[in-house]
Amino acid sequence: FTSNNDLFTSKYKLEIQGLYIALGLILGKSA
Repeated sequence: FTSNNDLFTSKYKLEIQGLYIALGLILGKSA
């Protein structure tokens, strides 16, 4: 169960990181 949980948390962190990158690109273009 621990390995499955680690995969879930790592995927969640990657998705959050992707959202921040997308927001940064959008804000950079509008600035």
